[in-house]
Amino acid sequence: MADENTNPEDVTDPVDPPTADPPAADPPKDDTDLKAAKREAQNLRARLRTQEAATAAEKTRADELDSKVADLSSKVQRSQVERATVEAARDPQVGAKRPEAIAKLIDMSKVTFDDKGMPTGITEELTRIKSDFPELFHTSGSADGAAGKGDPVDAGDMNSTIRRAAGRA
Repeated sequence: MADENTNPEDVTDPVDPPTADPPAADPPKDDTDLKAAKREAQNLRARLRTQEAATAAEKTRADELDSKVADLSSKVQRSQVERATVEAARDPQVGAKRPEAIAKLIDMSKVTFDDKGMPTGITEELTRIKSDFPELFHTSGSADGAAGKGDPVDAGDMNSTIRRAAGRA
């Protein structure tokens, strides 16, 4: 029996291969971890760029909205000033012929707003407009601009005013 005379060192165990350098195709575990970490870093950089782009777009949108809010706030304030001016100009003591037109002449830089958001400085602006544009106001002593022509207008009786204007009074 030839098998009995064999040297045990010459026989290779099929379960336990001889120790040799690992094949070149299998990189060491450290290289695999390094490649995975590099891929993860690359993915994180890509996500960061995406988030930075989204943040920039949101900032641009926020700036646009801030601009719109400022514009609308300015329009609201202008509207409040015009409404207050028309209301003040309709006062018979002011004698405005066209309150809506006078409201357009208000210098917004001269008007301030109180704690409640109401415009102040309207009276001063009406005084300035009256001196700059006297043709927009009735002369003193007449609410209808007749300026001393005949009897003063009786504001309570419209029919009498029409009759007088038609020459039938």
